[in-house]
Amino acid sequence: MVRVAIVDDDRWVRSGRSAALAATGQVDVVFEGDHSAALARPAWDDVDVLLVDAHDQDADFDHYRGVQVVERVRAARRRDEVRIVVLTGHGANDLLRIRMAEAEADHLYAHAQVRTVEALLAVVEGTASPACTDPAAARLRAGLPSTARVNEAMAWAGRHLDAATVDPAVPQKNLPISRRRLITARRRIADATGLSVPPTASTDHPLPTWRDVAALIQRARGADQT
Repeated sequence: MVRVAIVDDDRWVRSGRSAALAATGQVDVVFEGDHSAALARPAWDDVDVLLVDAHDQDADFDHYRGVQVVERVRAARRRDEVRIVVLTGHGANDLLRIRMAEAEADHLYAHAQVRTVEALLAVVEGTASPACTDPAAARLRAGLPSTARVNEAMAWAGRHLDAATVDPAVPQKNLPISRRRLITARRRIADATGLSVPPTASTDHPLPTWRDVAALIQRARGADQT
């Protein structure tokens, strides 16, 4: 019996997957809960495979709370001890792919790739068509270098910024943040991600524009998709 934990903010999705897997007689669902319950779980020694949804629509800032769950579980268990599989409706978001790779998830599947119980069981057993979170292509498409540390940038943004500040649609003059803090945020996020500086940058303004920085954080926190 494969011991499986299921994390999803939609209780109908997680309970449906739990019932379907349990009915196969090959899976023991040892945990079923949302991201908050998973983050509060003290230990993961009883789990062989973690199925985690990336997006939590009720999160205050970082809607990709699945990244935090992956980080928490991976800090407790090595890759040879638990396999972490991300199931998401946001598979087209390259920033999510990069973040999950940085968190050391093993695989990322879009919902469209796991439409049946048989496909879900194959994912659990590790016999499904290979899917991975190798970030190389995602970084290339996102225009970020191999040294980008997106989760580090997101952690800093979560501590120091809010949703209104990182909305690229809000004019800079209307932002609820001082000019000094804005420059600090641009520098910290650009340093962590390696976000490119526009060709028009001068020695006085050697940083990406705030609109570019905000747009990156918006995608990285999953707020550009609902």
